[in-house]
Amino acid sequence: MFFILIGGLLVAVSAGAIASLPYRLAKRPVPRGLMPIVGGISLLVFVLWNDYSWYGRTVAELPERVAVVESFTYSGALQPWTLVKPRINRFTAVDRASIQRNEALPGYVMADIIFVQRYQPTLQARQIFDCGDTRRADLTDSTEFDDSGMPQNVNWVDLENDHPLIPIVCAEPAPIG
Repeated sequence: MFFILIGGLLVAVSAGAIASLPYRLAKRPVPRGLMPIVGGISLLVFVLWNDYSWYGRTVAELPERVAVVESFTYSGALQPWTLVKPRINRFTAVDRASIQRNEALPGYVMADIIFVQRYQPTLQARQIFDCGDTRRADLTDSTEFDDSGMPQNVNWVDLENDHPLIPIVCAEPAPIG
């Protein structure tokens, strides 16, 4: 957030200086409101660009093994332009390299789910998926497993059959070789 503030101030000051340059080169007085108006407009444009391009820039930096599953939009009165065009504020992704299967439990898959939200720390959760019943459960340090590897003390959450996580996590692994 601090770097965004510094970047916005630099953009506003630079735009004001560039707008006044032709007047200074012509040795004419700079119109009184030119620099604050240009600085304010450029600051607003910078904020809009930064807000609306955050998702694309963040996703572009993810490794190939990470698949974005869902994105969520935000709109609020404090940023009235988001009422016209909501912006993506957070998304959920899955690390495909973390997907694990247990031959003793066909139809069950473990994977790391990544939760990314603007201005918040990125969170990661290990979850187990029951691909047959389209449900999931969070695994924690206190999760206990039976001899076959089935978690015992978890709370299962039913998912919709068309939930975007299911095709990614429950897809059959590609053959090796």
